[in-house]
Amino acid sequence: MKRWVFLFFLAMVPVIELRGSVPIGINWGLPFWRVLATSVVGNCCIIAPVILFAERVLEAIATWPHIGVFAQKLLDRARRKASKITDALLVGLFLFVAIPLPGTGAWTGSLVAAVLDLPVRRAFWPIAAGVLTAGFVMAAGSYGVLSLIG
Repeated sequence: MKRWVFLFFLAMVPVIELRGSVPIGINWGLPFWRVLATSVVGNCCIIAPVILFAERVLEAIATWPHIGVFAQKLLDRARRKASKITDALLVGLFLFVAIPLPGTGAWTGSLVAAVLDLPVRRAFWPIAAGVLTAGFVMAAGSYGVLSLIG
């Protein structure tokens, strides 16, 4: 039970997200569908809170000495990414989250949605679908890497 709880919360952690929890669960030998479901649900739990509060929180933190520079960099990065996906907004948001590259997970996708002023009800499903797709990609990659090692 401890491993499932760990995977669930690991999928919520920025930067690590599902891209870390899926390979870890698979490496532990846990059942694929449960690892995927646990990681997807954990990763999707952060979407609404990030869309609702992230931009305001980062703007407030950006005024603080020392750490404000980091918060401003995150905001600037999200605004740059947001400008790239405005044409086909929801498809772009899905693709952005679905491609498992550094900085393209549910946290950044949700922050982009917040910067674009997308309501949660509109942005949640493309981001969640992207998370699920990224989970399958990570699982395929994890099984491929494990078969090469083992």
